Amino acid sequence: MANLIREDGTRARQPYRLPAHLLSESRRIASDLGLRVAGSTTDGPQSVQDPAVAGAAQATLLHRLAEESNGPLAEVRRLVEQVAYHVADLPDGRGNEAGRRLEWAARRLFALQQDLQATASSLDRAARRPPAASQVPAPSPAAPVHRSR
Repeated sequence: MANLIREDGTRARQPYRLPAHLLSESRRIASDLGLRVAGSTTDGPQSVQDPAVAGAAQATLLHRLAEESNGPLAEVRRLVEQVAYHVADLPDGRGNEAGRRLEWAARRLFALQQDLQATASSLDRAARRPPAASQVPAPSPAAPVHRSR
């Protein structure tokens, strides 16, 4: 993108096929890295996925993301806490404020982990719940017929 802006700030003319070339290159890089495009399948066009399966898959992803022992958010939180302790020990005195801010950031990350765990648990419960049967109202009893004599 930097090559498309000249030194005087004007935009250079884009090559005719640049958007198509960028799209094909991004898809090639994604396939080299083993990535999938969100919402697509390898079988072709987007398919309708069972909501219960999709909910369970998302819940599993959230559980892995927020896992306390070795999840990525827990690792980031531990690193932030570690930096906070090191920064607080700086000799110039400015580290105290930065250390407190980093500790608050770690607390917010912990709260985020808890929120993600709660969301994942609710998705799990919703995925395990059997689908609600359609409620068909019971027919009202027929009014008694009175015969005249």
